[in-house]
Amino acid sequence: MKKDKITILNQDTNLLKIIAVICMTIDHIGCYLLNDNFYFRLIGRIAFPLFTYSIMIGYFKTKDIKKYALRLFILALISQIPYKLLNPNDNLNIFFTLLLELWLYRTLDKEKYYQIPLIFIIGFIFKVDYQFIYILLVPIIYYTRNNKLLFVILNLVHYGYYLFDEFYFFDRLSLTFFSVLYIPFILINTKSKIKINKYFFYIYYPLHLIIIYLIKTII
Repeated sequence: MKKDKITILNQDTNLLKIIAVICMTIDHIGCYLLNDNFYFRLIGRIAFPLFTYSIMIGYFKTKDIKKYALRLFILALISQIPYKLLNPNDNLNIFFTLLLELWLYRTLDKEKYYQIPLIFIIGFIFKVDYQFIYILLVPIIYYTRNNKLLFVILNLVHYGYYLFDEFYFFDRLSLTFFSVLYIPFILINTKSKIKINKYFFYIYYPLHLIIIYLIKTII
């Protein structure tokens, strides 16, 4: 039995995912095609926390957590080939991180806290993306899902670290601070009623990586 769901934060999942997909695409264009363009990468910081939040919505709404996890895992496997073409030195694509996030949400919800070290260790060993961010971001989102003020404060504290971690402001790492720009999208209940087939988001990720790779190869 799942605990209390989200009551005050934005549950307009399709709109949030569309925003996340747009920001992610801008980020990847800036990274792979525009020589790590700062402003494109800045916009891209919005994507990951939006996806992380959407995973929680998905956890509460899904009728079968195992099927949900299996879809994420299959997508992660399919996406790994185009991801490695663009990132030969990296290990795993973002959907492996989202899969671990789903596990962590379930762990917190079921109060099986003994699994948290295992989730972190797996992420660390396989060097999943955002490995030191998701392990804190998921609990922040989960435990503040019905408290807007606390949601804002803890997110600012969490991402504020990355602003002051480097000696100069425009360092690449300090870009992570701008992930806080996702906060308004979560606080405002948009209720757009946009309907998009859920498989669109599963198809889009590997497809856009392939397209970007082809463009990069041509130019």
